[in-house]
Amino acid sequence: MTGLPPVTCDSLLAQISAYLDGDLNGSACAAIEHHAASCAACGRVIEDFRRTTGLCRTAATAPLPADVRARARARVLELLKRR
Repeated sequence: MTGLPPVTCDSLLAQISAYLDGDLNGSACAAIEHHAASCAACGRVIEDFRRTTGLCRTAATAPLPADVRARARARVLELLKRR
């Protein structure tokens, strides 16, 4: 793809968070997508990161069981008392 900055596996990994967060400009995104389309390993990395991010967002909305909240609260209070 002409006109796009070259992307290597290492540079893709260095930019993956910014790419997935939508923080890169259009040409940088296009270059990453072009590389991922021709590099199965990088394509899998991107999909795995997307899947993991989705799972984390889902888990963050799940309510904690009462016993877990109680243990966490007790531990925090214990740590505060030590200060």
